[in-house]
Amino acid sequence: MAIKSNLPSLAPSRERFKREITLLSKGFSDPAWAGGLITVYPWDSSTDDFLLERSKKRRDTVIFDILPKLCNLNGGDVNNFVVSEVTTILLVARSIARENKLNLNLKCPECQHEWQDELIVPDQLEKVGEKPDSYPGWDLITLPCTDVVKVRPLLIRDELAIMGRPDRSVSDRVAHTVTSIISINDSKPDDTQELLAWQRALPPKDADFLFKKINLLTPHLSTQLSIDCPKCQHEWKHIFPLDENFFRPSLGTP
Repeated sequence: MAIKSNLPSLAPSRERFKREITLLSKGFSDPAWAGGLITVYPWDSSTDDFLLERSKKRRDTVIFDILPKLCNLNGGDVNNFVVSEVTTILLVARSIARENKLNLNLKCPECQHEWQDELIVPDQLEKVGEKPDSYPGWDLITLPCTDVVKVRPLLIRDELAIMGRPDRSVSDRVAHTVTSIISINDSKPDDTQELLAWQRALPPKDADFLFKKINLLTPHLSTQLSIDCPKCQHEWKHIFPLDENFFRPSLGTP
């Protein structure tokens, strides 16, 4: 006897609930994503199972491993994906499974009032560093010292190289900064050591300016939210946490 169901379709939920979004980078880093359109699939129980198993072996890189399961890379190389947009895919995939909403547990730092709210993803998240369709793959930053620095968004392959770097005397912040640099005043460094020497010679205000400017130019959805307490009207900035609670097994996913 054929199944009698109230479902509108027996098509896999992965296909029925998928969502097309536009990457803020416009997909400049691989021809497979030209224009930035990419299909994101809902985070489901198979995602949880994969995450649990893979995190036992590759905990540091598990979010990169899971990316091809959460979106259609259209034949593109996952290592060419802009690393800051991996979080975008995770947020959207997680929210699809919950009717495009994520729960917020909030506590006012002023009056200690606690309440729950919902975050509509990606609509209620600020777009940072969005690129035009004609984006060439780099940006220019003029430092207070007048050096003009050409920088680019980091890719997954860059992040993996930074994570595996042998010289741990170089901080993550500095490693990310110098890896982003293409040229300085139209001159290309001979090697990483020359770049590091230049970075260390920068006045502190220039080094800080460069780091902050690179972050602002990096395409991503901000997880910093402006919150108003409904009880005392105090306003503060709340960071949406991508912690273990975010990655714990889904409940009620399609």
